[in-house]
Amino acid sequence: MLIKSILVSPFKGLGKPEPFKYNWKGKWSRRIDKENRLIYEVEIDYIKIHSFLGYYKL
Repeated sequence: MLIKSILVSPFKGLGKPEPFKYNWKGKWSRRIDKENRLIYEVEIDYIKIHSFLGYYKL
């Protein structure tokens, strides 16, 4: 459901999307639950998923 939401609207929707700053600029985070985040990057033709467990472990 979360990935589907990213495909439809990469910067709005489920999981409270938040952009990273500084060294991780260009990547976004969405909440899976209280401790885990889905970290992704939006490319022209696809979404690149960097991490989906842990808290900001890249």
